[in-house]
Amino acid sequence: MALAQPTRSHWTATNTAIRAIPATLQERGIEAKPDTADGP
Repeated sequence: MALAQPTRSHWTATNTAIRAIPATLQERGIEAKPDTADGP
């Protein structure tokens, strides 16, 4: 049970990293795809 708190803290950091990865992929995808609103 003592590992519950460190695990939750670890998950918080992991979730932050997991969310940061798709954000970066979306930025690259938007630049790669001309189908966006910013496209021609």
